Amino acid sequence: MSNNAAPNTETRSLAPWQQRAASSIHAIADAANQSTIVRPTHVQQQLLDDAIERARGTLLGSPEPVLLVAIVGPSGAGKSSLINALAGDTIAKASPIRPTTRELTVYHHESVVQGSLPADLIDRAHFVKHTREELRNKVLIDTPDIDTFVKSNRELTQDVLKAVGLTLCVVSPERYLEERLWSVLNTEIVQDAVVFVINKRDLCTDDELAQIQRDIAHHLAQIDLHDIPMLSAISASESDIAQDTSAVSNMLTNTLSASDAAVLARQSRVRAVESVTLAVQQITENVNQLSQLHQSIGDATSITTDSLLDRCSPAIEETARAMRPDLVAANHAHFWGPMRAWFGMWDGLTIGLPRMLARVGPALSTATQCRLTSTNDVAPVASSVPLVLRRDDIADTLEHMTSQTDQMLAQTTPQLTPLSKVVHIDSDAANTIIAETASHSVSSNGSVWKRSIGWVLSFISMIGTIGLLGLAVYYLGKEVWQGTFGGINMLAHMLLFWFALHVVVHLLTSLLMPTSWKRLAYSMKQRFSASIRQRIETHWHTYEQTAKNENAHLQQYVADLQSAVRSAGIETHSQQH
Repeated sequence: MSNNAAPNTETRSLAPWQQRAASSIHAIADAANQSTIVRPTHVQQQLLDDAIERARGTLLGSPEPVLLVAIVGPSGAGKSSLINALAGDTIAKASPIRPTTRELTVYHHESVVQGSLPADLIDRAHFVKHTREELRNKVLIDTPDIDTFVKSNRELTQDVLKAVGLTLCVVSPERYLEERLWSVLNTEIVQDAVVFVINKRDLCTDDELAQIQRDIAHHLAQIDLHDIPMLSAISASESDIAQDTSAVSNMLTNTLSASDAAVLARQSRVRAVESVTLAVQQITENVNQLSQLHQSIGDATSITTDSLLDRCSPAIEETARAMRPDLVAANHAHFWGPMRAWFGMWDGLTIGLPRMLARVGPALSTATQCRLTSTNDVAPVASSVPLVLRRDDIADTLEHMTSQTDQMLAQTTPQLTPLSKVVHIDSDAANTIIAETASHSVSSNGSVWKRSIGWVLSFISMIGTIGLLGLAVYYLGKEVWQGTFGGINMLAHMLLFWFALHVVVHLLTSLLMPTSWKRLAYSMKQRFSASIRQRIETHWHTYEQTAKNENAHLQQYVADLQSAVRSAGIETHSQQH
């Protein structure tokens, strides 16, 4: 047997599956901390942190199934005496002074590098090697007193309990109901991973021992631990230690065979993976409810938008009247040839002249003050656009819908980040919706239907014009231009016919490409409602998609962790079912 306080000369590299597990654990921790929507509550974060620490301690030790056995208990219970008796040598200091143990004492076979201890515990441990074959695949760890007032000692014990596969809880007849002992057992111990050792057996009668066992069983049942083995060992007299450890020694060396120890070690790893899986599931379980919440948010948006539309309808209609000339000009822009010249003259008389007069005398045409400067404008010219008067209503509606969504989220998925904390409702949102509403009917006039109408009617105009020019050339050659028909000069006949042709084409244009301000107002109202709904929908889609992506990343990292452990020949509980 040999001692070495800091076995830094012995290094252990992680097996490939452990490297994958370490990477997955790190990714899970980072994803939970960096999530913008799937944010764990304080309790959920604590559960995840504990699960991650347990996984690191359990999975990143020896790649081979080595059972780590922690010996825990209050001061004076005889932990050090027990481990000395089991080892057959004085490897742990025993003293009545409280607290005694301030570091870990790791008793391990010489073939087990660094006692298979996780890397974060190595620097806080004192290592003792042995050559006992019956304990080759079992590592005994003496821990600081569980009732110590030194916080770092208590934390060290809790860190060890996260990494071990079996806990020997050593108590004495005087101190088996220590509050701190049961507090730690409640948070760190799992079913089938603890054995109680009632030390100093000779200090109580058989009846008192039976009562102690009943008390312990009762307390174990309260923390949902049942059928926990209870052994008695070690006399209060140091001289009687050797023969009184037979029950514990037999359990470790004979009852727990190599295969049993391997099973316990694997089960410890399984529980570590499952604790991480469960912690992540608790964080992400409500993300799936977002799809169901989507319909409720859509219904609420429709009701609120309809109410806003009622308030804004007069302003939209006034804006439509003001924008009608722009719609007419946009429709006429689809024509070419003689028809374009015709509409150019027509628009000059019906649109250009009033605009010119409006610049000279605004009182002559107040409506023209409320239009966009061109069909490509994305914002109203000035605050005189009637719809701008409803800017505050629109902004209030967006804020109201965001607030209403936050309330729905708080009722169904309170742990998720509110929508208002994720999406950006900028101050220009109302102006953007106004611009989209005002410019939609004008800017959308480049549709295939309208371009086709413009081309066909322009073609008819061109054919008519070419035909009249052909007749003009023909009759000019026959010198009939000087003749009259019905008392009217033939040239005048042709000009009248050309005029009549374009009047008919103009009427067809008005029929096929209507420019009524009422139709424009209707289109603008539809666009107004759609724009608001689309903005809320876009915000919600961004929110929902981000939440699902974060959820998927967490689930993928958990799956990677499970896959890494399975590659070491370990099946998780979820795979078994």
